[in-house]
Amino acid sequence: MITKQSAGPTQTLAHLAAAARAAETLRRRHPAVTLNVGCELTIFSAEIMPGAGYAQRTARLPTLRGWPLLPW
Repeated sequence: MITKQSAGPTQTLAHLAAAARAAETLRRRHPAVTLNVGCELTIFSAEIMPGAGYAQRTARLPTLRGWPLLPW
């Protein structure tokens, strides 16, 4: 079983593509439906923000110092 914390980049992209397709199907029937994965992707993907787990990565969100990969 692939979990949010164990998926690699290829598996994560495939999962996001499937979620986007499902969201688009819903949006066609219900225009208010949106798909927002920014925060979840950031804290559950070990390769975007450093930290041993989602709790450590979540703790970095309120400060810009927690975002080492951004250009500022």
